[in-house]
Amino acid sequence: MMDVFLYTSMKSFIQFLESKNFMESSNFILDGLIKKVKEEYDDTSMLILADYLETIGRAEDSQAIRNNVENKEEPPQVVIAQVLGETLPRMSKNHLYYEMVNFLTKTMRRTHGEVDDFAIEAAIKWFACDHHEGQGSDLYSVCSTSEYKPGYGINSIEDEEDDVQDLYHDLVFEYDYADRHKYTYNIEDLDSD
Repeated sequence: MMDVFLYTSMKSFIQFLESKNFMESSNFILDGLIKKVKEEYDDTSMLILADYLETIGRAEDSQAIRNNVENKEEPPQVVIAQVLGETLPRMSKNHLYYEMVNFLTKTMRRTHGEVDDFAIEAAIKWFACDHHEGQGSDLYSVCSTSEYKPGYGINSIEDEEDDVQDLYHDLVFEYDYADRHKYTYNIEDLDSD
């Protein structure tokens, strides 16, 4: 009697897996996981996506994500785009660009609760253009391939909105350019409230 129950249960489960409802629900689950990964590209959500890809038979894609989480050979955006068959608009960008996007995305989420991609692009453009060390540098590559074009009357970071300036200064301090360029401060210059 137990064998009949087990057989019937397994047969029903296999029929469910082959059904349109399962395919739609698995696509829904996959879309949700991908959305979560693309919000922050953190290791935990990437590993959860890898687990799910493995359970739906995409072991090779799962392993590609796991390898990258472990070895950090490629920016996570590049790996996810390759796994999903997507084309990133900036595949020519280097690791530093994606690193700065990740850093500023997390910074904006923490400080503002939401992400402004335009402000991030503007801050990265000004930072890269202000701090590159010549044509062979990663920052020069970021500066010269940026899609951000300043509007009329915006000639420097000081002309940008406050949120762009804040992100720019976050990059200055994150990448320790404060000591190498004009961004050093004297303690006397700070307000003592």
